[in-house]
Amino acid sequence: MRVRRGAVGPVSSSCPTNGDLLSRLAASTRGSAGVDVCTAESVVIDSDKIHKVPLDAFGPLGDGMSAFLMGRSSATIQGIIVHLGLTDADFSGQIHAMVSTPTPPLTIPKGTRIAQLVPFKSSVSRTEDRSRGDGGFGSTGPPQVHWTAVLTKDRPETLCTVSMVGATPSEIHLRGLLDTGADVSILSLAAWPPQWPLTLAKMSISGLGGTKQCYVSRNPVAITNPEGQTAIIWPHVTEIAQNLWGRDVLAAWGVRLGTDF
Repeated sequence: MRVRRGAVGPVSSSCPTNGDLLSRLAASTRGSAGVDVCTAESVVIDSDKIHKVPLDAFGPLGDGMSAFLMGRSSATIQGIIVHLGLTDADFSGQIHAMVSTPTPPLTIPKGTRIAQLVPFKSSVSRTEDRSRGDGGFGSTGPPQVHWTAVLTKDRPETLCTVSMVGATPSEIHLRGLLDTGADVSILSLAAWPPQWPLTLAKMSISGLGGTKQCYVSRNPVAITNPEGQTAIIWPHVTEIAQNLWGRDVLAAWGVRLGTDF
């Protein structure tokens, strides 16, 4: 376990008060573009993933100022990577930094000056009539739940609840392959309840290893993943060995492809 101490130094306290943050923090030199902020508690970075680290800094910044939150060069040299952040003028909670290290594990002691706030005046002319308050990291929108999965050498599959209103049975549980290459979801005819009505598909589907008779559900079907997200679709049904959750379902779930460095 490595402990970084080189970035530790005295810094003004910025605990919540009736004043504004920038009026309580002093820049290190007359020409400094930003003010230093330090960690509010000791933190252990135990992996190369991004960690949310609380800082001894609370909004609002004051004078209608917003600020970029960026890492100090002295911290970066020691392997403490602070990812660029933004603190809005109307944010009133505790400020956090997004921190990672390429060489975990790493302990960052309380009071370590890892970042700096670089203030600026926003020139956005149109805004919604609401304040951010103490919500951070994209919390101004409605609550969101995002399905995530770590890709391994195994095929990405998930078990879903498939339901049809007024049908018997009303729901079944099917395991399927997450297939971003499939335009539509395709379910196995062998797993499809015979009481659920089907109609012949008007066009064939390519990529199934040959021409097969393909059907489409007459009624809408709800596909619900383990996190409770639901997609309403009219799935295709044919003789196929593996159920495929296609882009029609994945898009409705809000699935996004990305990388985690």
